[in-house]
Amino acid sequence: MITSLMTTDPDQSRQDEPLAGNHKPSAPGSNGTRENILLFSGIGLVLLAVAMALSNILV
Repeated sequence: MITSLMTTDPDQSRQDEPLAGNHKPSAPGSNGTRENILLFSGIGLVLLAVAMALSNILV
């Protein structure tokens, strides 16, 4: 049994508030596209860092 339902405390400040990151996307499927763009840009940055490190080593 859930004890929070049994309390008689009128203080509502302990209620869970929705997190700012838990918003619904404005268009269907736009969240997946955003995640893909972040993934590809992260991979690109890693490849760029590896290329810069290799160019410093090989020169």
